[in-house]
Amino acid sequence: MRARSDDDPEDAVEHWETAVRRYEAVLALCDGDGHRHVASDPDAVAADLATAVEQLVATRQALARTLWDEGVQYHREGNTIGAIQRFDAAVDHQARITEVASKYRPEAATEAEERLTEMREKLDLVRRTGSADRSTATGSADSSADKPPDYAGTEADDRSGAGITASELAALDTHTEITFDDGPIVRDGPSNAGESAVDTNRDDSRTVEGDVPLPREGEDGD
Repeated sequence: MRARSDDDPEDAVEHWETAVRRYEAVLALCDGDGHRHVASDPDAVAADLATAVEQLVATRQALARTLWDEGVQYHREGNTIGAIQRFDAAVDHQARITEVASKYRPEAATEAEERLTEMREKLDLVRRTGSADRSTATGSADSSADKPPDYAGTEADDRSGAGITASELAALDTHTEITFDDGPIVRDGPSNAGESAVDTNRDDSRTVEGDVPLPREGEDGD
């Protein structure tokens, strides 16, 4: 699995999501009642999980910013439908970031939740009022042919100044970052008590540059 070298961010997200699930599964075995029968070092697995979580959040954050910026451009051009679709996709990425933060880095979850709330509020405002830049829009990108089936009641009217400007939307800070430099990843289990879940002195020789490190042969991670 080559998530780090993947040129398509959407594919990279799926790779990192898969890596997170696999490390979670192995770590659950390490920390469970049968942990004595698992050959994996739980701290090493937790470190790999932390890396996967960091990369997953970073990739989703980049996608959220790109989609939000695309939405701003559509909004500026008066294409409310296109803007809503991209804002909505950006919100989905931020929602997943918030979920991951809540699970693995609770101290970062508050900021992530605040970002998500603000993004949803801005999206809702666009849905209800449209763009305050409509007077400068070119073209007719809001044609009925482009409307999704469930769009009834959300089309912006021509009320001058009733909506939100593209500049206001562009100013929204969507950045969210999760790192484990100052502490271990949150996890449950017997091996978590009194010891760090991230071993900074471990041997990473089994990790091939550009690949997501997966469990060794015989572990639950095929």
